[in-house]
Amino acid sequence: MLSICRTAAPGERGSRRCARLLALGACLVALAVPAGAATRAGSTGPAAGPVGGRGAGPVDLCDGSTAAHVERLRVTRSRPLNPERFDLAALTTSERVPALRALAAVLCALARVGRGVFSCPIDLGVTYSLHFALAPDPSGGVRAVRPVSYDATGCQFVTGAGSPRRASPAFVNALGVALGLSHAVPATFAGTLIG
Repeated sequence: MLSICRTAAPGERGSRRCARLLALGACLVALAVPAGAATRAGSTGPAAGPVGGRGAGPVDLCDGSTAAHVERLRVTRSRPLNPERFDLAALTTSERVPALRALAAVLCALARVGRGVFSCPIDLGVTYSLHFALAPDPSGGVRAVRPVSYDATGCQFVTGAGSPRRASPAFVNALGVALGLSHAVPATFAGTLIG
């Protein structure tokens, strides 16, 4: 099915995924062409500078050795467009350091998505924000990492860590292990429709 986003009704929280797609013009493409048409992946902007200490701006997870210093992860799920059941709370934290560093390594190894047109399954607006926290640097400074976004439906893009990437089964499994879920598959994060 085609990935189509909708606008939010007054007083309703809209999907951040739809906001990004609207910004990229994907909704216009989706609404202007028949089924089987495509959406376009965009760029996340300029790359971040080197990892810094106090006062430095946030860094991309995949810059230099940043991923090797991950200590904590906080994951939040957006409100989906449809009523769905999940095995994972909407806010989850993890301090499983070896699993988190393995997840960061898998994420940074994901294939980058170049510019182009992609045909994707329907996007139900299920998006996860991954907030990685690093160990303090030797000077005691706290280094902030840009949040990473994982779209569990639609094209399943992973953004916020440099160029957009596409999630893989290995990434989904590593995310599950990092959050204490064994044998996680894409449906684990996409949820199950109620009814």
